[in-house]
Amino acid sequence: MNILVVDDEERIRQNFIKRLSRLPVKFDNYYQGKDGVEGLAVVQSKQVDIALIDINMPFLNGLDLIQALHTQNVELSIVIISGYDNFSYAQEAIKYGVKAYLLKPVKRQEFDETIIALYQELDCKRQESLADQIISRMKQQISCPQFSLSDLATEMALSSGHLSKLIIHETGDSFGELLTRLRIEQAKTLIRELPYGTKMYEIAEMVGFNNQYYFSSVFKKQTGLSPKEFLKTTQRSP
Repeated sequence: MNILVVDDEERIRQNFIKRLSRLPVKFDNYYQGKDGVEGLAVVQSKQVDIALIDINMPFLNGLDLIQALHTQNVELSIVIISGYDNFSYAQEAIKYGVKAYLLKPVKRQEFDETIIALYQELDCKRQESLADQIISRMKQQISCPQFSLSDLATEMALSSGHLSKLIIHETGDSFGELLTRLRIEQAKTLIRELPYGTKMYEIAEMVGFNNQYYFSSVFKKQTGLSPKEFLKTTQRSP
Protein backbone atom coordinates (compact mmCIF):
# COMPACT_ATOMS: atom_id res chain seq x y z
CA MET A 1 0.00 0.00 0.00
CA ASN A 2 1.33 3.45 -0.95
CA ILE A 3 0.83 6.91 0.53
CA LEU A 4 1.38 10.41 -0.83
CA VAL A 5 2.11 13.57 1.16
CA VAL A 6 1.48 16.87 -0.66
CA ASP A 7 2.60 20.02 1.17
CA ASP A 8 4.64 23.02 0.05
CA GLU A 9 6.87 22.89 3.15
CA GLU A 10 9.51 20.17 3.05
CA ARG A 11 9.88 20.17 6.82
CA ILE A 12 6.19 19.33 7.22
CA ARG A 13 6.33 16.62 4.56
CA GLN A 14 9.28 14.98 6.25
CA ASN A 15 7.58 15.22 9.63
CA PHE A 16 4.47 13.45 8.33
CA ILE A 17 6.54 10.73 6.66
CA LYS A 18 8.43 10.19 9.92
CA ARG A 19 5.10 9.84 11.75
CA LEU A 20 3.81 7.45 9.11
CA SER A 21 6.89 5.25 9.34
CA ARG A 22 6.32 4.79 13.07
CA LEU A 23 2.77 3.52 12.74
CA PRO A 24 1.96 -0.16 13.37
CA VAL A 25 0.73 -0.37 9.75
CA LYS A 26 3.40 -0.31 7.05
CA PHE A 27 3.37 1.35 3.65
CA ASP A 28 5.37 0.11 0.69
CA ASN A 29 6.15 3.57 -0.68
CA TYR A 30 6.05 7.12 0.66
CA TYR A 31 5.62 9.61 -2.18
CA GLN A 32 5.92 13.39 -1.92
CA GLY A 33 4.76 16.49 -3.79
CA LYS A 34 5.58 20.10 -2.98
CA ASP A 35 2.44 21.41 -4.65
CA GLY A 36 -0.75 20.25 -6.35
CA VAL A 37 0.94 19.94 -9.74
CA GLU A 38 3.54 17.52 -8.40
CA GLY A 39 0.91 15.68 -6.40
CA LEU A 40 -1.25 15.18 -9.47
CA ALA A 41 1.76 13.94 -11.45
CA VAL A 42 2.55 11.36 -8.78
CA VAL A 43 -1.02 10.05 -8.71
CA GLN A 44 -1.06 9.82 -12.51
CA SER A 45 2.18 7.84 -12.64
CA LYS A 46 2.10 5.77 -9.44
CA GLN A 47 -0.36 3.61 -7.55
CA VAL A 48 -1.45 5.77 -4.60
CA ASP A 49 -3.88 4.47 -1.98
CA ILE A 50 -3.94 7.32 0.57
CA ALA A 51 -3.07 11.00 0.02
CA LEU A 52 -2.43 13.65 2.67
CA ILE A 53 -3.07 16.99 0.97
CA ASP A 54 -2.44 20.50 2.27
CA ILE A 55 -5.02 23.11 1.29
CA ASN A 56 -2.86 26.22 0.84
CA MET A 57 -0.25 25.51 -1.86
CA PRO A 58 1.08 27.42 -4.88
CA PHE A 59 0.27 26.65 -8.55
CA LEU A 60 -2.53 24.16 -7.75
CA ASN A 61 -4.00 24.32 -4.26
CA GLY A 62 -5.30 21.35 -2.33
CA LEU A 63 -8.97 21.72 -3.23
CA ASP A 64 -8.14 22.17 -6.92
CA LEU A 65 -6.00 19.03 -6.77
CA ILE A 66 -8.83 17.10 -5.11
CA GLN A 67 -11.27 18.38 -7.74
CA ALA A 68 -8.90 17.28 -10.52
CA LEU A 69 -8.60 13.81 -8.98
CA HIS A 70 -12.38 13.60 -8.70
CA THR A 71 -12.83 14.67 -12.33
CA GLN A 72 -10.38 12.00 -13.47
CA ASN A 73 -12.19 9.34 -11.39
CA VAL A 74 -9.06 8.54 -9.43
CA GLU A 75 -9.83 6.16 -6.58
CA LEU A 76 -7.87 6.90 -3.42
CA SER A 77 -8.55 7.93 0.17
CA ILE A 78 -7.86 11.62 0.79
CA VAL A 79 -7.05 13.35 4.07
CA ILE A 80 -6.94 17.15 4.07
CA ILE A 81 -4.30 18.81 6.22
CA SER A 82 -5.10 22.47 6.74
CA GLY A 83 -4.03 25.43 8.85
CA TYR A 84 -7.47 26.95 8.32
CA ASP A 85 -10.55 26.03 10.30
CA ASN A 86 -12.75 27.09 7.42
CA PHE A 87 -16.26 25.66 7.08
CA SER A 88 -16.41 26.28 3.31
CA TYR A 89 -13.27 24.18 2.86
CA ALA A 90 -14.86 21.39 4.86
CA GLN A 91 -18.00 21.61 2.72
CA GLU A 92 -15.96 21.31 -0.48
CA ALA A 93 -14.04 18.39 1.00
CA ILE A 94 -17.25 16.52 1.80
CA LYS A 95 -18.51 17.10 -1.76
CA TYR A 96 -15.47 15.31 -3.15
CA GLY A 97 -15.58 12.42 -0.69
CA VAL A 98 -12.59 13.41 1.43
CA LYS A 99 -12.19 10.94 4.30
CA ALA A 100 -10.87 13.31 7.00
CA TYR A 101 -10.07 16.97 7.64
CA LEU A 102 -7.19 17.53 10.06
CA LEU A 103 -6.11 20.92 11.38
CA LYS A 104 -2.49 21.94 11.81
CA PRO A 105 -0.74 21.42 14.11
CA VAL A 106 -2.07 17.88 13.79
CA LYS A 107 -2.29 16.05 17.09
CA ARG A 108 -0.41 12.77 17.06
CA GLN A 109 -3.26 10.62 18.36
CA GLU A 110 -5.76 12.06 15.87
CA PHE A 111 -3.27 11.63 13.03
CA ASP A 112 -2.40 8.05 13.98
CA GLU A 113 -6.02 6.97 14.46
CA THR A 114 -7.07 8.51 11.13
CA ILE A 115 -4.32 6.86 9.07
CA ILE A 116 -4.66 3.47 10.79
CA ALA A 117 -8.43 3.46 10.25
CA LEU A 118 -8.04 4.28 6.55
CA TYR A 119 -5.33 1.67 6.12
CA GLN A 120 -7.47 -1.01 7.74
CA GLU A 121 -10.51 -0.02 5.68
CA LEU A 122 -8.54 -0.28 2.43
CA ASP A 123 -6.89 -3.51 3.49
CA CYS A 124 -10.30 -5.03 4.26
CA LYS A 125 -11.60 -4.01 0.83
CA ARG A 126 -8.53 -5.51 -0.82
CA GLN A 127 -9.01 -8.79 0.99
CA GLU A 128 -12.67 -8.90 -0.06
CA SER A 129 -11.63 -8.21 -3.64
CA LEU A 130 -9.00 -10.95 -3.47
CA ALA A 131 -11.55 -13.44 -2.13
CA ASP A 132 -13.87 -12.55 -5.00
CA GLN A 133 -11.03 -13.10 -7.47
CA ILE A 134 -10.19 -16.49 -5.97
CA ILE A 135 -13.79 -17.71 -6.14
CA SER A 136 -14.30 -16.31 -9.64
CA ARG A 137 -11.21 -18.10 -10.98
CA MET A 138 -12.19 -21.34 -9.28
CA LYS A 139 -15.67 -21.18 -10.81
CA GLN A 140 -14.11 -20.77 -14.23
CA GLN A 141 -12.26 -24.07 -13.76
CA ILE A 142 -15.05 -26.08 -12.12
CA SER A 143 -15.42 -28.46 -15.08
CA CYS A 144 -11.71 -29.40 -14.97
CA PRO A 145 -11.24 -32.50 -12.74
CA GLN A 146 -7.48 -31.91 -12.43
CA PHE A 147 -7.73 -28.28 -11.32
CA SER A 148 -5.49 -27.88 -8.28
CA LEU A 149 -4.26 -25.37 -5.74
CA SER A 150 -0.97 -25.07 -7.64
CA ASP A 151 -2.87 -24.27 -10.84
CA LEU A 152 -4.76 -21.48 -9.10
CA ALA A 153 -1.56 -20.20 -7.47
CA THR A 154 0.12 -20.00 -10.88
CA GLU A 155 -2.85 -18.07 -12.31
CA MET A 156 -2.74 -15.57 -9.45
CA ALA A 157 1.06 -15.30 -9.26
CA LEU A 158 1.08 -16.41 -5.62
CA SER A 159 2.83 -19.23 -3.82
CA SER A 160 0.66 -22.26 -3.07
CA GLY A 161 1.35 -21.94 0.65
CA HIS A 162 0.37 -18.28 0.79
CA LEU A 163 -2.73 -18.86 -1.33
CA SER A 164 -3.80 -21.79 0.84
CA LYS A 165 -3.64 -19.61 3.94
CA LEU A 166 -5.53 -16.80 2.18
CA ILE A 167 -8.35 -19.14 1.18
CA ILE A 168 -8.72 -20.50 4.70
CA HIS A 169 -8.60 -16.99 6.18
CA GLU A 170 -11.14 -15.54 3.74
CA THR A 171 -13.61 -18.43 3.42
CA GLY A 172 -13.04 -20.70 6.40
CA ASP A 173 -12.52 -23.62 4.00
CA SER A 174 -9.45 -25.29 2.58
CA PHE A 175 -8.94 -25.15 -1.19
CA GLY A 176 -10.39 -28.64 -1.60
CA GLU A 177 -13.40 -27.92 0.60
CA LEU A 178 -14.13 -24.66 -1.21
CA LEU A 179 -13.78 -26.25 -4.64
CA THR A 180 -16.15 -29.06 -3.65
CA ARG A 181 -18.68 -26.59 -2.30
CA LEU A 182 -18.54 -24.52 -5.48
CA ARG A 183 -18.93 -27.64 -7.62
CA ILE A 184 -21.98 -28.82 -5.72
CA GLU A 185 -23.56 -25.36 -5.82
CA GLN A 186 -23.05 -25.31 -9.58
CA ALA A 187 -24.47 -28.82 -9.85
CA LYS A 188 -27.60 -27.71 -7.99
CA THR A 189 -27.99 -24.82 -10.43
CA LEU A 190 -27.58 -27.14 -13.42
CA ILE A 191 -30.08 -29.67 -12.05
CA ARG A 192 -32.62 -26.88 -11.65
CA GLU A 193 -32.01 -25.20 -15.00
CA LEU A 194 -30.99 -27.84 -17.56
CA PRO A 195 -33.68 -29.50 -19.70
CA TYR A 196 -35.60 -32.35 -18.12
CA GLY A 197 -33.94 -35.65 -18.96
CA THR A 198 -30.36 -34.43 -18.71
CA LYS A 199 -28.31 -37.35 -17.38
CA MET A 200 -26.70 -37.06 -13.97
CA TYR A 201 -23.37 -38.27 -15.33
CA GLU A 202 -23.46 -35.32 -17.74
CA ILE A 203 -23.98 -32.90 -14.88
CA ALA A 204 -21.24 -34.65 -12.91
CA GLU A 205 -18.80 -34.09 -15.77
CA MET A 206 -19.84 -30.44 -16.10
CA VAL A 207 -18.76 -29.80 -12.51
CA GLY A 208 -15.50 -31.73 -12.62
CA PHE A 209 -16.43 -35.26 -11.48
CA ASN A 210 -15.28 -38.18 -13.63
CA ASN A 211 -17.31 -40.67 -11.61
CA GLN A 212 -21.08 -40.29 -11.34
CA TYR A 213 -21.31 -42.42 -8.19
CA TYR A 214 -18.65 -40.40 -6.40
CA PHE A 215 -20.46 -37.24 -7.50
CA SER A 216 -23.71 -38.58 -6.02
CA SER A 217 -21.95 -39.46 -2.77
CA VAL A 218 -20.39 -36.00 -2.43
CA PHE A 219 -23.65 -34.30 -3.44
CA LYS A 220 -25.58 -36.14 -0.74
CA LYS A 221 -22.93 -35.40 1.86
CA GLN A 222 -23.13 -31.70 1.03
CA THR A 223 -26.92 -31.36 0.66
CA GLY A 224 -28.45 -34.29 2.50
CA LEU A 225 -30.09 -35.43 -0.74
CA SER A 226 -28.99 -37.47 -3.72
CA PRO A 227 -28.98 -35.61 -7.07
CA LYS A 228 -32.17 -37.40 -8.10
CA GLU A 229 -33.86 -36.59 -4.79
CA PHE A 230 -32.80 -32.97 -5.20
CA LEU A 231 -34.27 -32.98 -8.71
CA LYS A 232 -37.63 -34.03 -7.29
CA THR A 233 -37.62 -31.06 -4.91
CA THR A 234 -37.49 -28.72 -7.88
CA GLN A 235 -40.98 -29.97 -8.79
CA ARG A 236 -40.23 -30.02 -12.49
CA SER A 237 -42.18 -32.08 -14.95
CA PRO A 238 -41.20 -33.55 -18.36
